[in-house]
Amino acid sequence: MLTIPEIIEPPDVGIRPPFISFISLGGPGASSATGLLFELGPCRVAAKDGTVTGNKHSWNTHSNILFLDQPVNVGWSYSDDGSRVSRSYVAGEDVYAFFQLFFARFPEYAGAKFHMAGESYGGTYVPNAATVFHKKNIEFEVDPVPGTIKINLASVILANGWTNPLEQYSSIPDWICEGPYALYEPESRECVGLRRSVPRCRRVVETCYKFDTRVTCAPAEVYCSHALEGSVSSGFCLAGYNTRNANLPTPSELGLNPYDVRKPCVGGDTCYEELDWVDTFMNNATVKAQLGVDPARNFTGGSALVYLSFRASGDGMRNSAPLLTDLVNDGIRLLVYAGNAGMCGGAVEIRVVVGLNNSQTAFATTSATNGGWKNSKVFSKKNS
Repeated sequence: MLTIPEIIEPPDVGIRPPFISFISLGGPGASSATGLLFELGPCRVAAKDGTVTGNKHSWNTHSNILFLDQPVNVGWSYSDDGSRVSRSYVAGEDVYAFFQLFFARFPEYAGAKFHMAGESYGGTYVPNAATVFHKKNIEFEVDPVPGTIKINLASVILANGWTNPLEQYSSIPDWICEGPYALYEPESRECVGLRRSVPRCRRVVETCYKFDTRVTCAPAEVYCSHALEGSVSSGFCLAGYNTRNANLPTPSELGLNPYDVRKPCVGGDTCYEELDWVDTFMNNATVKAQLGVDPARNFTGGSALVYLSFRASGDGMRNSAPLLTDLVNDGIRLLVYAGNAGMCGGAVEIRVVVGLNNSQTAFATTSATNGGWKNSKVFSKKNS
């Protein structure tokens, strides 16, 4: 497997900066290059011709940050033997193997505090990968393996994460019918139909949670994504490949952006024309040469192959919240943040998504201001 990462260093801050790994934009199958060039990297692609501008909101102001395309076959990553990955815990093993190689090659980064971040489907990827890292660190303490590096996992960061399908699917009618940016009246035909789909969706997801098999989880994903998730976003929250509910117009069909319904939909199915600009930029011959990419390879921001592989395994119906509970109980800090104007990741209350209770959480709350945070949550084991 070959994965081509992009690492961004901070300005000289006089201390050893922490190390953030942004391992997933979502999908499954979406490239983290979108995060690099559209969200939180030091530069943004600002025009169709590939012009870039500085990003004052970049995360690299005080930290090293590495954008990793994973699982294999996402973005520039590929497998020489054609192998695929279809489960998040297997992808997590690959991420751990990658960082063992990376820190062996670049030991100057190895001792820093390590923070693992992801958004959207990263709410499934990251808890699984962080669990692999944590278990490997425990094994390292008991029986160190020569040549293995203990990675100083300090925190997990989830942005609008897809973590607990049972609760997040169930929350969709609440948001679309009674939320702050409701699309339909609560008693409308559309909302009545959506709410009728919730009990069956909950039953099939609960069956998946109980038996944890492809046979129980894949059908749950097909039903719930079609009946509920597809109705609000053309299915694009889960990569947008034929999951939509044909009985309801989506926000994009209403002219609204499903990621932020306060904005109009511009730029095709994704509602962001900038995402096409990212693909164009990454396929530029000069950029390929600077990254060391095979010039014959073509970059796409989303892999249908990876999406369909994960969908066929029912990976997106597994509950990752218990993994977060175990991490927090062992002292790994957790930051979860989500917006309330978009549907990707679900609109259910954050504590329900991550499955933590009062004995496991500490809250940091800031007042709502223009562009500020309201009820932001910082999770850590109390008294730690």
